[in-house]
Amino acid sequence: MIKFAIEFARFSGRRGLVTAFLVLAAALLEGVGLVLIVPFFAIVVRQDAGSGGAAAISRALAAVGGASAISQLMILFAVLAVLVVLRALVMYARDISLASLQSAFVEAQKMRTMRALAEASWVRIVRLSHARIVNALGIDSHQITAAAAHLVQASVAVVMLVFQAAVALYFAPIFAAITIGLMMIGAAFLAVTMRRDRAAGGQYGQANLDMMSSATGFLNGLKEAIAQNMQVQFVSEFESILQRVRFHHLDFVRRTALNRLVFAIASSLVAIAMAAIGFGLLAVSPEVLIAQIFIFMRMTAPAAQLSQTFRQLSFGLPAFDNIERLEIDLGGDRVRHQRSTTPLPAGPVVLREAGYRYPTGGGVSDVDFTIAPGTMLGIIGPSGSGKTTLVDLLAGLLMPQTGSITVGGRLLDETSIDDWRQDVAYVAQDSFIFPDSIARNLQWNGSAEDETSLHGNALRQAELREVELREAMSITGLDSLVEKLPQGLETPVGHRGAMLSGGERQRVAICRALLRRPRLLILDEATHALDIASEARVLEGLSNMARQPTIILVAHRKESLARCDQIITVEAGVACVQTAMASRARL
Repeated sequence: MIKFAIEFARFSGRRGLVTAFLVLAAALLEGVGLVLIVPFFAIVVRQDAGSGGAAAISRALAAVGGASAISQLMILFAVLAVLVVLRALVMYARDISLASLQSAFVEAQKMRTMRALAEASWVRIVRLSHARIVNALGIDSHQITAAAAHLVQASVAVVMLVFQAAVALYFAPIFAAITIGLMMIGAAFLAVTMRRDRAAGGQYGQANLDMMSSATGFLNGLKEAIAQNMQVQFVSEFESILQRVRFHHLDFVRRTALNRLVFAIASSLVAIAMAAIGFGLLAVSPEVLIAQIFIFMRMTAPAAQLSQTFRQLSFGLPAFDNIERLEIDLGGDRVRHQRSTTPLPAGPVVLREAGYRYPTGGGVSDVDFTIAPGTMLGIIGPSGSGKTTLVDLLAGLLMPQTGSITVGGRLLDETSIDDWRQDVAYVAQDSFIFPDSIARNLQWNGSAEDETSLHGNALRQAELREVELREAMSITGLDSLVEKLPQGLETPVGHRGAMLSGGERQRVAICRALLRRPRLLILDEATHALDIASEARVLEGLSNMARQPTIILVAHRKESLARCDQIITVEAGVACVQTAMASRARL
């Protein structure tokens, strides 16, 4: 909990100081209002302020024209009314500031996770389950949102209790000390329950992760279940996970509700005891006793809130731990290598005895071939043969464990890999599509600005962009599609491109990749959703580009590979290079 609080305080910075000032101001106004309660009761009960703080306030009231009890009451009413309005305004500003700070903190935690994910090596990413990442950005982030809210509420409750205790100590020190002692005993019991709550939160988080893992594989699992007539068993397995999630959550809710019930009963008994002790043993004046009981009852609300928020906070802290562990597993503790500012030279991509092997034995070894600039290279092989590993090496997602890869004679290593990736365009079998317009999806290409734009020739830059867009749309056949759409390029594509067919989504993805102006274009089963004739037209257009990139084409259809200058067959981790003529004859 301390680590979480420190992280929150470090993030808050100057904005946190402003928020803390508002919290203190609201508590101070609350305290002043409580101080005025005692002379108010004194006037009502005995028409006499007595001695001490109440008498001092009564004399001050008399000095400003409150000679009679009625006039003093009217002045007190007016002051209290002003305090109520001021406190309401301060609390409004406080609540807005706290909510803004809380939401910004949660957003920052999500962005930390996303940056860790984006900056992690591909090796680390593939070792993690998708369910764990989705759970971190979903359920765990929701838990952190609740934990941040409870931390804020606990901070406010602590400040309120401190001011209220100070007021109580001012009017009846012994009586207030007894009350504070009882609260300290309650805090000791709370510390014990918080450990149980944290353990329960961990079990709840694990159950949610299991549910997320099951949900992410739901469709594939359902297909297998139907094929084997095991639908009932499949649903039962999923139901058992849901029941486990519900059990841990309801168990925590029951214990929290019981704690609230015990606290309410105990508070009532303490209030009765206070009245008996005050009148019988301590001989406290009626107005002070009434005010003390009133203050005590006011203290029970933040005390109860403090108890509940600390328990809720303990329950949510395992989610914070989960995200921290995820960031470490993604490589958040690694040393970042300094990136080179020298562009990679023009020239071929050369692999010399390059290899990468996974602990399970998959991958490739001793790969030797050269890819000349502007050529089209086909890669073919059965599933699990090492095709994906080879493509990942070429894309810079993996670094060779053995051998080397050079581009234009320069070694691809940690200092040059980012420069290489800037020159690579990768189109997967199922590319990412924004739930926005076609135009917005085409803009997401990560291309660097032209030299002309850096010199301020914005008009020339726009003309070049328009020419490139028309060429890319013509090559991919996207222009014919856009002409038929009612809003053209501004037509929404729906969630994950649901308004488009599989082939249309691939046209958008390839067009977007071309607008990146890549040196190396990787098409990893990126045309499989197109019919043979449409695929042939796209590949022909790519072959005839004015600025043709080097193209890596991964495909299974022999028609797809017919235009390749070279074909590499990967089997059992061994890459065999064939010449264009030999490869076409074999196909």
